[in-house]
Amino acid sequence: LQHQKSLEINIRVLGCDHQQVAGSHNNIGHVYHEQGNNDKALLQLLKSLEIEIRVFGCDSVHVAKSYNNLGIIYGEQGDYENALLQEQKSLEIQLRVLGSEHPDVAASYSNIGIVYRAQGKYDEALLQYQQSLEIKLRVLGSEHPDVAASYSNIGIVYRAQGKYDEALHQYQQSLEIQLRVLGSEHPDVAASYSNIGIVYRAQGKYDEALLQHQKSLEINIRVLGCDHQQVAGSHNNIGHVYHEQGNNDKALLQLLKSLEIEIRVFGCDSVHVAKSYNNLGIIYGEQGDYENALLQEQKSLEIQLR
Repeated sequence: LQHQKSLEINIRVLGCDHQQVAGSHNNIGHVYHEQGNNDKALLQLLKSLEIEIRVFGCDSVHVAKSYNNLGIIYGEQGDYENALLQEQKSLEIQLRVLGSEHPDVAASYSNIGIVYRAQGKYDEALLQYQQSLEIKLRVLGSEHPDVAASYSNIGIVYRAQGKYDEALHQYQQSLEIQLRVLGSEHPDVAASYSNIGIVYRAQGKYDEALLQHQKSLEINIRVLGCDHQQVAGSHNNIGHVYHEQGNNDKALLQLLKSLEIEIRVFGCDSVHVAKSYNNLGIIYGEQGDYENALLQEQKSLEIQLR
């Protein structure tokens, strides 16, 4: 509502082709994106881009940022070809305007890596992430949160390839930097413990996995509060470890906690909530509680159909 009021005033006072009008469309687009309404978000971001091209010209960091924003949304929609196109346009502009040794250029290589990773093109993703990391090391130095993020991204690719030792090495490098730079009480540190826990779980090292996920959960609760999606994620991760250990009672307890938080955070009609109902249905089924299993799976289906 506030961004819409701002847009209407800007159009009346400044006219349609003004950077503040583009900014208003951009702000509205980001709100729609955070609401999960990507079609409306795209419409607003495309309007913002069109105005920026007319106002700033094609070679502008504003235009590059808009291409990046569009790429993120296309990627979330599974339109990877279009996502890659937008991210490459963003990179090309930044290289011309900012030069190769700039943090925003490093971020663009990383964004392209994300698209390749989503497509399962892991070698291409690694190449982009490595380019991003090398620029960050030269420009930002080794002790920087963005460098830690690059190690984490590389770890994600290695994990997807089943190269667990390499993944663990990257995650631990990321964690060490974060602890030195951000301190122990930070969501990024919690995320690193979670990533390490996921690798241990994939290796069948369940006690080590539980320890990492428990650390992640405790930090998230202290830093973010109980009602946060990352706290829900920690409960979910712990639940999956208990499930793989065959301890379905403890798994249910954790997954129910995750579901309760997700309902409060995302609302009842959310893909996160649907996935949680599905997870609960699987466990109830394994326990022979088929009536409850069917109820959970039907709830999951109804949400997905809506």
